Amino acid sequence: MVDDILINWVENSNVQVISTLFQAGSVYTCEEWGELGEPEIPIMIDGNELYLWFMTNGFPDYAILNQNMEVIAKPGYLDVEYINVTIENALENCAECTDNLSGDVNEDGILNVLDVVIIVNLILTNGFNDNADLNNDNSLNVLDIVQLVNLILG
Repeated sequence: MVDDILINWVENSNVQVISTLFQAGSVYTCEEWGELGEPEIPIMIDGNELYLWFMTNGFPDYAILNQNMEVIAKPGYLDVEYINVTIENALENCAECTDNLSGDVNEDGILNVLDVVIIVNLILTNGFNDNADLNNDNSLNVLDIVQLVNLILG
Protein backbone atom coordinates (compact mmCIF):
# COMPACT_ATOMS: atom_id res chain seq x y z
CA MET A 1 0.00 0.00 0.00
CA VAL A 2 2.89 2.38 0.66
CA ASP A 3 3.91 1.67 -2.94
CA ASP A 4 0.61 3.23 -4.08
CA ILE A 5 1.58 6.48 -2.39
CA LEU A 6 5.13 6.34 -3.75
CA ILE A 7 3.93 5.78 -7.32
CA ASN A 8 1.77 8.92 -7.13
CA TRP A 9 4.52 11.18 -5.77
CA VAL A 10 7.91 9.78 -6.82
CA GLU A 11 8.27 12.32 -9.66
CA ASN A 12 7.29 15.32 -7.52
CA SER A 13 10.35 16.93 -5.94
CA ASN A 14 8.10 18.70 -3.41
CA VAL A 15 6.98 15.43 -1.79
CA GLN A 16 9.24 13.24 0.33
CA VAL A 17 8.17 9.93 1.86
CA ILE A 18 10.18 8.88 4.92
CA SER A 19 9.93 5.76 7.07
CA THR A 20 10.65 6.00 10.76
CA LEU A 21 11.77 3.03 12.78
CA PHE A 22 10.73 3.07 16.38
CA GLN A 23 9.15 0.47 18.53
CA ALA A 24 9.03 1.22 22.22
CA GLY A 25 10.91 -1.32 24.32
CA SER A 26 12.37 -3.24 21.37
CA VAL A 27 16.04 -3.93 20.85
CA TYR A 28 17.23 -4.61 17.31
CA THR A 29 20.54 -5.77 15.92
CA CYS A 30 22.04 -3.82 12.99
CA GLU A 31 20.93 -6.62 10.67
CA GLU A 32 17.35 -6.47 11.96
CA TRP A 33 17.25 -2.67 11.53
CA GLY A 34 18.50 -3.12 7.98
CA GLU A 35 15.61 -5.40 7.12
CA LEU A 36 12.94 -2.98 8.38
CA GLY A 37 11.27 -0.17 6.47
CA GLU A 38 10.26 -0.01 2.83
CA PRO A 39 12.66 -0.30 -0.14
CA GLU A 40 13.57 3.05 -1.73
CA ILE A 41 12.24 5.11 1.21
CA PRO A 42 14.74 7.00 3.38
CA ILE A 43 14.70 5.78 6.97
CA MET A 44 14.79 8.02 10.01
CA ILE A 45 15.75 6.13 13.16
CA ASP A 46 14.26 7.90 16.16
CA GLY A 47 14.80 7.46 19.86
CA ASN A 48 11.52 9.07 20.88
CA GLU A 49 11.53 12.80 20.04
CA LEU A 50 9.94 12.47 16.59
CA TYR A 51 7.03 10.42 17.88
CA LEU A 52 6.50 12.79 20.79
CA TRP A 53 6.26 15.56 18.17
CA PHE A 54 3.36 13.78 16.43
CA MET A 55 1.80 12.11 19.43
CA THR A 56 -1.47 13.16 20.99
CA ASN A 57 -3.05 10.00 22.42
CA GLY A 58 -0.57 7.39 21.29
CA PHE A 59 1.64 6.75 18.31
CA PRO A 60 0.26 7.64 14.89
CA ASP A 61 0.89 5.30 12.00
CA TYR A 62 1.44 8.16 9.54
CA ALA A 63 2.01 11.91 9.66
CA ILE A 64 1.84 14.43 6.83
CA LEU A 65 3.84 17.63 7.19
CA ASN A 66 3.67 20.78 5.11
CA GLN A 67 6.57 22.84 3.76
CA ASN A 68 6.91 24.55 7.18
CA MET A 69 7.33 21.19 8.94
CA GLU A 70 3.91 21.58 10.57
CA VAL A 71 1.88 18.40 11.04
CA ILE A 72 -1.26 18.80 8.92
CA ALA A 73 -2.65 15.27 9.23
CA LYS A 74 -2.10 12.16 11.31
CA PRO A 75 -4.03 9.33 9.71
CA GLY A 76 -4.21 6.36 12.07
CA TYR A 77 -4.06 3.82 9.25
CA LEU A 78 -2.95 3.66 5.61
CA ASP A 79 -5.80 5.24 3.65
CA VAL A 80 -4.10 5.86 0.28
CA GLU A 81 -6.89 8.06 -1.11
CA TYR A 82 -7.02 10.25 2.02
CA ILE A 83 -3.23 10.62 2.09
CA ASN A 84 -3.05 11.49 -1.63
CA VAL A 85 -5.85 14.08 -1.32
CA THR A 86 -4.16 15.59 1.76
CA ILE A 87 -0.84 15.86 -0.11
CA GLU A 88 -2.58 17.41 -3.15
CA ASN A 89 -4.28 20.00 -0.93
CA ALA A 90 -1.01 20.81 0.82
CA LEU A 91 0.72 21.36 -2.52
CA GLU A 92 -2.11 23.59 -3.75
CA ASN A 93 -1.71 25.74 -0.63
CA CYS A 94 2.06 26.02 -1.07
CA ALA A 95 3.08 28.91 -3.31
CA GLU A 96 6.77 27.95 -3.26
CA CYS A 97 6.08 24.30 -4.14
CA THR A 98 5.64 24.79 -7.85
CA ASP A 99 8.00 22.90 -10.12
CA ASN A 100 7.23 25.10 -13.13
CA LEU A 101 10.14 27.33 -14.10
CA SER A 102 8.92 29.96 -16.55
CA GLY A 103 10.70 29.39 -19.86
CA ASP A 104 11.76 25.83 -19.03
CA VAL A 105 9.69 24.33 -21.85
CA ASN A 106 11.36 20.90 -21.80
CA GLU A 107 11.02 20.81 -17.97
CA ASP A 108 14.60 19.78 -17.27
CA GLY A 109 15.00 22.41 -14.53
CA ILE A 110 17.46 24.47 -16.62
CA LEU A 111 16.93 27.49 -18.85
CA ASN A 112 19.11 27.05 -21.93
CA VAL A 113 19.25 27.07 -25.73
CA LEU A 114 17.13 23.90 -25.90
CA ASP A 115 14.21 25.87 -24.48
CA VAL A 116 14.81 28.65 -27.05
CA VAL A 117 14.74 26.11 -29.90
CA ILE A 118 11.52 24.57 -28.62
CA ILE A 119 9.84 27.98 -28.36
CA VAL A 120 10.96 28.88 -31.91
CA ASN A 121 9.46 25.59 -33.15
CA LEU A 122 6.23 26.29 -31.26
CA ILE A 123 6.00 29.73 -32.88
CA LEU A 124 6.65 28.30 -36.36
CA THR A 125 3.99 25.62 -35.92
CA ASN A 126 1.46 27.87 -34.15
CA GLY A 127 1.81 25.73 -31.04
CA PHE A 128 1.45 26.88 -27.46
CA ASN A 129 2.94 26.00 -24.08
CA ASP A 130 2.27 27.93 -20.86
CA ASN A 131 5.95 27.75 -19.86
CA ALA A 132 6.91 29.25 -23.23
CA ASP A 133 4.65 32.29 -22.77
CA LEU A 134 7.08 34.24 -20.61
CA ASN A 135 5.25 37.57 -20.81
CA ASN A 136 1.87 35.92 -20.13
CA ASP A 137 0.07 37.50 -23.09
CA ASN A 138 -1.40 34.14 -24.22
CA SER A 139 0.60 34.35 -27.43
CA LEU A 140 3.99 32.98 -28.42
CA ASN A 141 6.21 35.37 -30.36
CA VAL A 142 9.66 36.91 -30.52
CA LEU A 143 9.04 38.81 -27.26
CA ASP A 144 8.96 35.51 -25.39
CA ILE A 145 12.22 34.44 -27.04
CA VAL A 146 13.91 37.74 -26.16
CA GLN A 147 12.75 37.45 -22.56
CA LEU A 148 14.04 33.87 -22.32
CA VAL A 149 17.42 34.80 -23.83
CA ASN A 150 17.71 37.63 -21.27
CA LEU A 151 16.98 35.18 -18.45
CA ILE A 152 19.59 32.75 -19.77
CA LEU A 153 22.25 35.46 -20.11
CA GLY A 154 21.42 36.76 -16.66
